[in-house]
Amino acid sequence: MKRDFPDWYGEQLRQAAALSAQNQPEALYNVGLLYLEGLVRPRDVGTAAGYFSRAAELDLPDAQYALA
Repeated sequence: MKRDFPDWYGEQLRQAAALSAQNQPEALYNVGLLYLEGLVRPRDVGTAAGYFSRAAELDLPDAQYALA
């Protein structure tokens, strides 16, 4: 089954990915959420966990909680 993703989420991913490349923890966490919820791609828990881990290493409490 093909799933169409709203352009708004795609734009959010592009913006957050640009910031995550600069290791901004909130952006890393937000990209993880987009993958976890399957809002921009098919749901990918492993990729989401990777983004959460990077954000957690930068001391973002929400990311640490998401990994707990």
